[in-house]
Amino acid sequence: MPLPNSWKLYDQSIDERCQDLIDYRIWEGISLDQYRLWRRNFSTDEEKFLRACILDSLLYRSKSQTIAMLEDNIYKNINNTFRLNPPPPNALKSFPECLRSEVADPNIRIVLALKRNDGPTKGAYIMGRYIRRNLRIKDRYIITPESIDNAYTNENVRTFIFIDDISGTGKTFCDVHSECDQIQLNSSYIIFAPLTIHETAVNKISASFPDIKLCYVEKLDSTHSFFNFGLEPQLDQEIERLYSNLIVAKLGTVSKRVKKGYGKLGLLYLFEHACPNNSLPVLYHNRDGWNPLFTR
Repeated sequence: MPLPNSWKLYDQSIDERCQDLIDYRIWEGISLDQYRLWRRNFSTDEEKFLRACILDSLLYRSKSQTIAMLEDNIYKNINNTFRLNPPPPNALKSFPECLRSEVADPNIRIVLALKRNDGPTKGAYIMGRYIRRNLRIKDRYIITPESIDNAYTNENVRTFIFIDDISGTGKTFCDVHSECDQIQLNSSYIIFAPLTIHETAVNKISASFPDIKLCYVEKLDSTHSFFNFGLEPQLDQEIERLYSNLIVAKLGTVSKRVKKGYGKLGLLYLFEHACPNNSLPVLYHNRDGWNPLFTR
């Protein structure tokens, strides 16, 4: 089908908006040079129209926004969960203030949602760093899953709060959970608190672990897929066709597993510190002569 008559004006207005977001440091972490190089990946009119649609759908969370989300999740959402579903009696109240003191063990641990072989660039590590620096939580109360056994067995901890930046399909958390002692977790009070969660993850985790409480700031669903652009079905289908053509023509080494984002979620979601693999590879791919908008 032909492109919309006003697509060039649309592309221009989106470009101006994005440059303003970079200039005003709302898209902190993305430089104008980086942005302009990425725009040059798109050469034909169809590709330029697709580029405008991608940028129009992009959700970006800067470091300051991420920290604000983290504070909101801890101060409001987790506290509300504690109020509605009280943790074990040995867990100290006044959360998270109780995690700032070395005097009395609050019998609560913040657990970074990491698998055994995960490296230091994973989002959960970044969340742990922000919690230490911005919420002043003591290091001893922030642990990795490998330390749950010691906290449970030797320190009598029965309240564990797993944190991450995003949960798309829920697979990472389920994998982390499976690597832990199931008897210990099943007899503990567990919260999973990613900043952002997709409904796919909510459904998977809730079905697998109905006793685990979920706390999050932002919930995504199928309407956040790029292939559900919110226009008439015919144009949505055209956008998907243009995207598939772009992948074949210019991102040939992208694996089928992430072509539409892991789990086929089709997200266009970025943190300043990371790009989730549920997002489309046009944002971060750095092979085949493709200039990434963001380095994953």
